[in-house]
Amino acid sequence: MAYNKFAAVYDKLMDKSMYQQWFDYVNLIGKPTDTILELACGTGDLAVLLCKTYNVYASDLSEDMLALASQKVASIPLFQMDMCQIDVNRTFRIITCFADSLCYLKDEKSVKRAFQEAYRVLEVGGYYLFDVHSTWQMEEGYRDYVYQYCDEDTVFLWQSFPGEFPYSVEHDITCCQKIYDNEWYERFDEFHKERTYPLDSYIAWLKEAGFHTIHVTANFGQSNITETTPRWFFCCEKK
Repeated sequence: MAYNKFAAVYDKLMDKSMYQQWFDYVNLIGKPTDTILELACGTGDLAVLLCKTYNVYASDLSEDMLALASQKVASIPLFQMDMCQIDVNRTFRIITCFADSLCYLKDEKSVKRAFQEAYRVLEVGGYYLFDVHSTWQMEEGYRDYVYQYCDEDTVFLWQSFPGEFPYSVEHDITCCQKIYDNEWYERFDEFHKERTYPLDSYIAWLKEAGFHTIHVTANFGQSNITETTPRWFFCCEKK
């Protein structure tokens, strides 16, 4: 998936406090000597935090996201690659994939492949950490969802609608950004699709990939999941 001009807007509007929470989640099992592969690193804000403690490699499918990330974390290796085909010639003690990035994969087959690839490049005793939207979030949390943002430079509208598959949504995004040479605004539109699956399905696919120790929590590992948990957090160990 290519984010194109959306990368800069994503970087501006993303809730920065979440990166600290993802970092704290990694720290629940991380050790300073660990080497980490961050999949779907986006514009690099989490990598900035991780590289202060760990030996970090980061990747994303979007060239535009990586261009912004390279300006923040020039000291770490960055790779443009698909999480379903990890092309790094080493193994890692921790692999992360946050911000519901797995929900952007198009189907069950792709999710299974992503799990298999993570298992393949993990060290024995290593951990795969990721989060996904819950089925409740897809059916209830995104119902009639609208997000609007406006400042002197940017006008942004995000609307979400039910998708074509069970537990899926489609995001219709419109943004107008000011062109600084004059008073005109440039408009661009994005259309994103996300999809999740029942919790039992994720656990079954992780076991198929080889994971047998799987912990699922809510609130960045701080709470047990409930029927209305919006995001599931997975900690999967390779034995």
